[in-house]
Amino acid sequence: MQGKRSLRVRELLQQELSYLFTRKMKDPRLESVTVTRVEMTDDIKYARVYVSVYGREEERDEVMKALEGATGFIRGQLGRKLRIKQVPELAFRLDDSAEYSVKISKMLRDLGVSDSEDAAP
Repeated sequence: MQGKRSLRVRELLQQELSYLFTRKMKDPRLESVTVTRVEMTDDIKYARVYVSVYGREEERDEVMKALEGATGFIRGQLGRKLRIKQVPELAFRLDDSAEYSVKISKMLRDLGVSDSEDAAP
């Protein structure tokens, strides 16, 4: 049973965090943040939030600092909105999988490999 509850809370957290970053946060550094996934312990005490940030490395570092500095505010907002007994401790992690995918695609293009060539037997 607890697995279903943690899944439900995880999905709600991802939706609510996305809303907070795009609508409620007044820090302009957080406007480019996309929540890509949330991993949570079954007891709902800890959540690891993966975010994607477009921009240079320095900008990504600034966004991560802003997120860590705003963790208390974010948890407070989540507590009021989600109405759960205990809002999980949040740990933000940079998800660079989209950037990695773009790099691989560019490398393949530079090598002259196209998507149609990949599909050929």
